Amino acid sequence: NIEKIITAGSPHQGTAKAYPLVEAGEIERDSTLIWLMQKLFFQINKNTFQTDKEAIQALMPSAKDLFPIYDFLNDGSSYIPVDSLQMKNVTLKSFSSNFSDIFDSLITIAGTNSNMTLFGYRVTSQNALDILLKNYVDGRPAENIYDLGDKTILSSSALVGNNKASLAADHAEIIYAFDSIKTILNKLGISYEDSQIVEGSKTNITPSLIFAILSPAE
Repeated sequence: NIEKIITAGSPHQGTAKAYPLVEAGEIERDSTLIWLMQKLFFQINKNTFQTDKEAIQALMPSAKDLFPIYDFLNDGSSYIPVDSLQMKNVTLKSFSSNFSDIFDSLITIAGTNSNMTLFGYRVTSQNALDILLKNYVDGRPAENIYDLGDKTILSSSALVGNNKASLAADHAEIIYAFDSIKTILNKLGISYEDSQIVEGSKTNITPSLIFAILSPAE
């Protein structure tokens, strides 16, 4: 029994950010520190004979659930139908077929502060190493394609249903910013005074110390 569901910046159509991760085990390098931590984690935990792609699929199977279900790859002349790709997001696709059943209870919020949010990729053929490692079976990314969103998730992926709200905020600000909190409370019908709202702040992980503690450890 559900009265209301609210999502903020949720990739209901998936995100193209998952493409290099799922198809080649490549971790995005937007933040050198986060890349280093993730790379360290996978290198420590992967099997000796596993490729990066196989390690990602074994250690982080949920990454495939973020694979886009919209046409996001362009071969240079047109967009490739997502249903024709070798890699598919079966889970999200199956849920999307009856997603509209909960639209009466659903509220979706998206950030729209950036036209430089990743939409997809222009792709080329696999190179020799890709063929050897079975990477990028649906095309090697050659150029990023951008559209409107919160710098992480597309607004078109986050906004679905009949009750939607767009905020001039990034992926973090749609949760912690003053106006964002007010929007969430208003959409949920929760009464408040402005003086009760305390704005949060973006998580800052720099500078950091990275520790890799392997079992057994003291």
